[in-house]
Amino acid sequence: MLNSLSSILLQECELIPLKPIIVGVSGGPDSLCLLEILMREGFSVVVYHLDHQLRAESKEEAEFVKKLAQKKGVPFVGEKADVGKYANEGKKSLEEAARIIRYQRMFQVAKQYEAQAVAVGHNADDQVETVLMHFLRGTGLEGLQGMQYRLLPNPWSRTIPLVRPLLGVWREEIEAFLSHQELNPVIDNSNSDKTFMRNRIRHELIPFLNSYVPNIKKRIWQQASGYKDDYAFINDHVSLLWGKILREETEDYLVLSSADLLNIQKGLRNHLLRRAIKTLVSGATSDINFQVISRLDNFIEKPTRSGKDNIGLGLWAILIDDDLILSRMKEITYLSDSFPQMIEEETVKLSLPGKVSLSNQWVIDARLVEESQHPRENLYENKNRFRAWLGFKEEPKHLVIRTRQPGDRFLPLGMGGKTVSIKKYMINKKIPSIVRKRFPLVCANDEIAWLPGYQISESFKVTSRAGIVLEVTFTRIPE
Repeated sequence: MLNSLSSILLQECELIPLKPIIVGVSGGPDSLCLLEILMREGFSVVVYHLDHQLRAESKEEAEFVKKLAQKKGVPFVGEKADVGKYANEGKKSLEEAARIIRYQRMFQVAKQYEAQAVAVGHNADDQVETVLMHFLRGTGLEGLQGMQYRLLPNPWSRTIPLVRPLLGVWREEIEAFLSHQELNPVIDNSNSDKTFMRNRIRHELIPFLNSYVPNIKKRIWQQASGYKDDYAFINDHVSLLWGKILREETEDYLVLSSADLLNIQKGLRNHLLRRAIKTLVSGATSDINFQVISRLDNFIEKPTRSGKDNIGLGLWAILIDDDLILSRMKEITYLSDSFPQMIEEETVKLSLPGKVSLSNQWVIDARLVEESQHPRENLYENKNRFRAWLGFKEEPKHLVIRTRQPGDRFLPLGMGGKTVSIKKYMINKKIPSIVRKRFPLVCANDEIAWLPGYQISESFKVTSRAGIVLEVTFTRIPE
């Protein structure tokens, strides 16, 4: 076991001896074994223990782990959490609530210590139980591969990996190792409580399956390892497609191209939808089952009349034009720093020189440029995408700032004199549909002169024949 773990730690978990590792230690056999192995292999460790306050003996267990860390001369971080209260408020099981809080806290500590990883003691038996749980919940191929030796990104961090070095070690091997080293772990009696699904799988389902197929645990473990390679192959294709369908990503929602999704083979499409949901769902992703994916897929193919659907897991699917918006909110008001917005169907006249405010802290400023400040030489060095210079033969009385209208066309600079529809241009530039209707267009002489942040019209480019030059700038004023 020790020989194989040396290789696992370095190759599979990609750990290095010098940087600290946050080790989750409950005091039970698995975490005690993990801590002992890491220290024997010369790794720098920080012992972390969370008192869930769910059992009378939890205080004694916390003290046991604290003294263990002191005895070994390593840093110790001990915390408490009211898991019962969190479970009730979040309508979660005690098992799930404890897991979420424990990982959140461990990764917070990992940031404080600038740790290279968070390590937990899941073993081969745990892997088998997890695969069976995922199978029963219908979590697909991703769930059937079980847990990974190294997971990055993970639900708690995009920079700090979660590692499970003991995934290939059976529980009986761990117990034999501890016995040989005369190490006495604490025993959590709740592991025998069959009200928890995992315990029922451990004590009832696996023995039952073993009566049909001897050595069933090893077979399931090997099958999960095979699924890992299959999933990696599929995930490579999904990653390539993801860049093509993703139009916008924020903390609260994603914007995807529904048209592109419908042109993708259904199996790959389902993997893409799973990734989209996984991006927004915090904590565990085991509830992303067949029913959730199927409901979202059906919505894309046959949208509801309202163009919205609650797909579960606290997420809404919203269809606007050809954009699929997956959101934590039923209604979206887009006030991003990235895009100026107007009141829908609003038209504003901008005097020259002059200044006018829009609806989300954006201000438009227009001024005449004097001959001595002529910008022709600086046009290609303009690094502010929300500043443009417009050329005119004669001085216009004003500019018109308005939202798009049906049939609007645009003559983008550098397109060889070909016009394109504003709608198509916005789609090609991947401007989210939720901002297109309120996106300001700068117009002059009854023609669209500039799409702010993107391109001016060929008709208004600054040349030596332009007698009048206007500088127009969009600026967002911080609240």
